[in-house]
Amino acid sequence: MPLTKSQIQRLGERLGRIEPPDPADLELLDEFEQSFEAALHHVVRLIRGLGLDPTTRLKTRRSIVAKIRRQHTSLSRMQDIAGCRIVLEDVMKQEEVLDRLRDLPWDGLEVDDRRLRPSHGYRAVHVIVTLDGRPVEIQVRTRLQDLWAQVSEKMADRFGLDVKYGRGPARVTEFLAELADPIGKSEDVLLRLASYKVRYVGRDEELNPELEALRTDVEEYQSDVGKRLNELLVTLSS
Repeated sequence: MPLTKSQIQRLGERLGRIEPPDPADLELLDEFEQSFEAALHHVVRLIRGLGLDPTTRLKTRRSIVAKIRRQHTSLSRMQDIAGCRIVLEDVMKQEEVLDRLRDLPWDGLEVDDRRLRPSHGYRAVHVIVTLDGRPVEIQVRTRLQDLWAQVSEKMADRFGLDVKYGRGPARVTEFLAELADPIGKSEDVLLRLASYKVRYVGRDEELNPELEALRTDVEEYQSDVGKRLNELLVTLSS
């Protein structure tokens, strides 16, 4: 029999309070987590219908308990227990896929655009969809956003989990912020150029070659940033 809302609420309260967690509570947590599997599989099927191939995950016991304690989050309101990720080539493709996701037949949909409010350098768009009463988080990232997130994970492995949340050694958090800055600025420029082209196509013929040259320069700059991030990942993984 599925856990009731009150049982889930009390379970989350115990997990946030008792250290180490009671083994019986961890078994209940496993049962609760498994109740998300059908919704996650349904989400993946719909996304694959768009010609995309997302990766999937269920949050681990450890991650769930850590989030409850770190953020004082209610287990019953946690929206990222089940999730999948889509990595796209650039920010224009990201926008296109976001529009297509909005058109799919979800029971509910919320968009958390972390490009507008980066979280300690982390940029992505999180789409929270609801199916069969269960939320599933879809992370939609560009290639550069994903590379930065991988570097952040490696840094957290070396210097502690707090690094991911803007804490930890100042030299590390400042370095990650510096890495994130050119990604955000270049992606913003490409979005503005794409918007200008849509609004003024054919009306400013003399500007078109200049704008196209600027777009090419920004894309080449992004390619260089991507190479450097990949090199850094190799170093951190060694």
